Amino acid sequence: MKKRLWSRWILALAVVWPCMAAAHDRVREKENFDFDWKFILNADDRANAGMQVSEAGWQDVQLPHDWSISQNFDPKLSGSNGHLPGGIGWYRKTFRVDKKDKGRRIAVLFDGIYSRSDVYVNGQHLGFRPYGFCYQEYDLTPYLNYGAENVLAVRVNNPLEHDSVARWYTGAGIYRHTWLVKTAEVHVASYGTYVTTPVVTAERAEVRVRTSVANEAKRTKTLSVRQQITDGEGRTVVQSGKQTLQVAAGQTADTEHTLEIPRPQLWDTEHPYLYTLHTAVY
Repeated sequence: MKKRLWSRWILALAVVWPCMAAAHDRVREKENFDFDWKFILNADDRANAGMQVSEAGWQDVQLPHDWSISQNFDPKLSGSNGHLPGGIGWYRKTFRVDKKDKGRRIAVLFDGIYSRSDVYVNGQHLGFRPYGFCYQEYDLTPYLNYGAENVLAVRVNNPLEHDSVARWYTGAGIYRHTWLVKTAEVHVASYGTYVTTPVVTAERAEVRVRTSVANEAKRTKTLSVRQQITDGEGRTVVQSGKQTLQVAAGQTADTEHTLEIPRPQLWDTEHPYLYTLHTAVY
């Protein structure tokens, strides 16, 4: 008889945000932003952040990208980066945003940059992040040229003598995926959904959902949030009531819902059944 792994305990859920902050707003769009970047190493000049920069001598690269791996090994360098050099690298990407997107919030989301990164759009400094193992998101909206060219620039400083912050090879550069995220001013925050299943049996599964809703508008908004779980065929299994909350301008607020799935189909390696959680913000 084949052994089933964890089938009594695992309820598998995917998470999507299919709905809108208001009836006229479009849904969240998350576009892959990995392609058509330019890169140069050890040519550090803050002018590289500007709009008008000669890219002669810059490499064409796609993300994820690690510049250290293509360099020569040097036993005098830190073992935390595999005895490979770091340095200072610059990335640039030219892109356009359609005029029809004006009024939406446009952000860039980096899943990981190692390390000490400065990010610019159209010459405007958006922020600095010294740490390399977490995502970072920047709002581009106030600085964009709609229907015209924009330039995103990233300066990455990974010193030649690494500070041994890791016990594994870190690499250097924009080493994870990058995304352009378009939302309404009111939206579920990036990675703003937290799901737990404190009770899972053959008879019932209790699903607790905490959702962080961000209000990027200039005034307080009264919102309603509803959760819905669909089965593997897309049919509604359970739907919560609407929870109403007020979110001040520029702030984020959380909602919590508890839903129950009767006689759930539990996940295991032979039957990897997947439910989907949909969050709607009105």
